[in-house]
Formats: sequence, structure tokens, C-alpha cells
Amino acid sequence: MATSSSYDTESFSHPNERLGNHLKRVACNAIGAIDRVDAKFTIIESDLLRRAVALAAALHDLGKATTFFQNYLLTDEPFDNDLKAHAKLSAIVTRSLLSEMIKNSVQDPVLRFYLPLITFLSVKRHHGNLENIGDENYVLDKQREKEVLTKQLQSLNQNDLKLISQLVNETTGWEISLPTLIQDFDIKGLPPQLG
Repeated sequence: MATSSSYDTESFSHPNERLGNHLKRVACNAIGAIDRVDAKFTIIESDLLRRAVALAAALHDLGKATTFFQNYLLTDEPFDNDLKAHAKLSAIVTRSLLSEMIKNSVQDPVLRFYLPLITFLSVKRHHGNLENIGDENYVLDKQREKEVLTKQLQSLNQNDLKLISQLVNETTGWEISLPTLIQDFDIKGLPPQLG
């Protein structure tokens, strides 16, 4: 995979690293790892597994493109812990996008259910350990969580979403538009639990 193009987003993932460049580096590393392992499974084609891994890696920190996270990272202003959190937002968007990408191409209902779920869990917990899967599976079980997700979605940097869409297109081969996905995102339509 070519790694020459720059993804200089306006947002940062870390104090001295642009979010887009961080996402690209992680995606390239994940793709390299999955290619080296060359895993073969009967339930999932290697290409689909590779694309799902690339998608999760390319979007694992998408929630850092919110104004809430950027203010937390780059200023000394007080912050709301819930609003600056990024993993759950990143996981929900990744799951929604992957579900959309495979809904017509994956015939096996078990794979169509579990691949987005496993991807959701891996992104949601990329900074820690999995808890009880029944508890992890809850997405928006409180009104506060719906309010937080709504505010976070509205505060995502639109320019960064366009650039990160290009990264997803490059790493997965799926033509997507994060600005459109975010604009059309139906929080009310999200089930409290994935399943």
C-alpha cells in the first residue's frame, strides 16, 4: 500500500500529531499485520477481514475530530469528560459504516451481525480491556448518552471528515462519505443494544 500522501487534518490526535496522519499510520500498520498473518477462516473471506481491520484502524480515533476533544487536547480550558471522550463515538460510526458496507454483499446473517459487533467492540475498547460483553453491547441506554453523542456528532470537523473519508477509501476500497453519513446519522434509530 502506498503511504506517501499526507492526511494533514486540522484536528490533532496527540499534541504534535495530526489526526489524519495518525489514523493513516495505524491503518497501514494494521493492514501490514493482517497481511503478515495471512489468516484463513471459513466464515470470512480474507479480503473482507482485511477491509474490516483497515476500517476499524482508520476510524478508531475519529471522535478526536470533535471540538470537545480538540479543546481538551490543545487548551487549558475546563472540559466535560463525557463530551471529550472519543472511543464510543468512533466505535458507533465504525459499526454503522461497516454494517452499511456489507449489508448487500455478505449473505451469512451470523457474519453480517458479528463482524460489525466485533469491530465496534475493538474500537470502543482500543484503550482498555473488554468488560462483560452483555454490558459492552449497550450503546445508548441513558438519555445523557444520546445527548452526548448528538453534540459530538454535531461538533465533528467537516474538513477532517472529508479527508478521513479519502483515507477510508484508500485503505478499504470502499467509497464512503463521512460528512454524509454523519449528517444522515439517526441517533433515535440506534437501538440501546446491538442485537
